[in-house]
Amino acid sequence: MTDATLTETFSPDIFGGLSFKWAALFIYYDAVASGVTPTASLSGYKTYSNTIATAAVNSSQNGGYMRPDVENTFTISAKYVDNVDEQFTVTRVVYYYKKSTDSEYSSLTFTGNTRNLTVTIPANTFVTGQTYNQYVVMTVDDGQVATQTLGDISTVDAVPSASPVYPIDVVVYGTANFRWRYIISTGTAQKSFEIQLSNDNGATWTTAKTGGSETETEVTSDHSGVVLWRVRVSNQDDVVSAWSESAQFINNVPPDAPTINSITNTGRITVSWSSDDQIAYQVIVEDNLGIKHYDSGIVYGEETNYFVNQYLRNGNYTVKVAIINSLGLMSSFGEYSFVQSNNVEGPDVVFSEAPQVGVYIAIADNPSFVKYYILRNGKLIKKTTGSFVDLFANGEIEYTVIGVTADDMAGFTSEVVSRVCDGIYLIEEDGTIHDASERWNELNEVKRTDEPSYGSHDYLGASRPDHNFSKLEYARISVGFWDKDNSARNLLRKDVFYADMYGNGLWMVVSGISRTDAWIGNDTVLALDASEHSAGVTYDL
Repeated sequence: MTDATLTETFSPDIFGGLSFKWAALFIYYDAVASGVTPTASLSGYKTYSNTIATAAVNSSQNGGYMRPDVENTFTISAKYVDNVDEQFTVTRVVYYYKKSTDSEYSSLTFTGNTRNLTVTIPANTFVTGQTYNQYVVMTVDDGQVATQTLGDISTVDAVPSASPVYPIDVVVYGTANFRWRYIISTGTAQKSFEIQLSNDNGATWTTAKTGGSETETEVTSDHSGVVLWRVRVSNQDDVVSAWSESAQFINNVPPDAPTINSITNTGRITVSWSSDDQIAYQVIVEDNLGIKHYDSGIVYGEETNYFVNQYLRNGNYTVKVAIINSLGLMSSFGEYSFVQSNNVEGPDVVFSEAPQVGVYIAIADNPSFVKYYILRNGKLIKKTTGSFVDLFANGEIEYTVIGVTADDMAGFTSEVVSRVCDGIYLIEEDGTIHDASERWNELNEVKRTDEPSYGSHDYLGASRPDHNFSKLEYARISVGFWDKDNSARNLLRKDVFYADMYGNGLWMVVSGISRTDAWIGNDTVLALDASEHSAGVTYDL
């Protein structure tokens, strides 16, 4: 078998569509097996200029969204026309691209010798918000060149959305890990987020946290009670989503301190404040030394205005307001400083001893004042239009007389008065005085100790108090006197004011009555317990 015979005799068609290169190899090895050494066994391949196996471009990328700020890669390989079983390797790829609005293409060239040649598009080759046309030109190992137009590339990212995951309908304690789902059709990553909270059912919102690509973050909130939250996100083009649907949770923390907005100031002040989720409040007024002048206690209600029904002297003050929310938690105090200026002089007052017991308070006529309030040791005891006798006073007493004008401005006069009665008296609320001094004087001597004594001892069958009381308000004592008119029984369970020659003066309740069969007769013993007595006087509204 000669070379000429090989060239003329064999055609690629007889090998069932195999390429000539494979056909020649097949013959070559067959000749070697027969003991013939061909000298030009593969030269016949070169005589066929039209290769049966035609290479075509096979690309792993064919358009769609491409993120421009990162490196993008895809591969190019050769596929075989008419199912010819050829093994091509790709040696060169030129990648062409342009904006759809441009006329000229730019290109990137890649070389190699591999079945799949990687095309790498550097980050920022494309810009956001554009559409790009693209095609590739491929060269394979046998020199064939194939061109393929690829689908258009878009750098316009899809509009994202977000959906809350946690917390939803749970109780948290100030801090929680908030989670949400980032949803986008292009599959690109989240670029940023913003979380907002509302504790007024969505009427107003405040931003609680912002961040980047994370979809879980720790949020601390001072909002108390039922809190709504929502989230919005952005895509890689900085396109921001709409706000998500709101979700709610209960934040078990004290509420924010109320914001005090204003003070309406005459002789008495009105306080106005702003708060959230309020069911109760407390108002306190202090002077610049921190001395408390008014305390409303806990007042239940949603109102945010409060009239402080107490007159204040001229000076510097701070009003404090705290609230309680629907969870029963109390806020810290919001504060507001103000200056009280009445511009009214106090009334002219003279204090003197009343007969037996008490203090006479003489108030000079003054047409500027329409009424007066009298305070004993800081407690309001009387509203009057003129002079007054205070029977329920013994020892050292601080009096304040407030004169009030028609426009509710106030003038203050204060004085410390020392008044000690010369016996033992029980005074009823209606002013009836019971004198126990006569029976007490029969004792002839008083037990004295260096320390205050709260005991008693017997005399003629009656229990006598041992008098050296410095804090009698905490005592339980017995008092004996001659009940000459049998009126003692009417005192049982009544509040009486106890006054004695040692300067003790306090309200007590008659808790028991007993009599003795001693020869003196009508000898009555009253058991007295300390009483939380109130004068029951308030300022006019």
